[in-house]
Amino acid sequence: MRTILMVNQVVQSEIGSQIVRHAQLRQGWFSTYYLNMLLIAEFFAALLIYMAKIKP
Repeated sequence: MRTILMVNQVVQSEIGSQIVRHAQLRQGWFSTYYLNMLLIAEFFAALLIYMAKIKP
């Protein structure tokens, strides 16, 4: 769990400014959809890294 939290913090700091900029530029359904896709992608990235570290 600690690894996932650290990875999430790194990923969020990496794309956080882009998310804010995008949300300011485009309001509406597409913006919400885009943000949701980013969150899902971030979750899967953290999961993959976590699984890779568990493997010997």
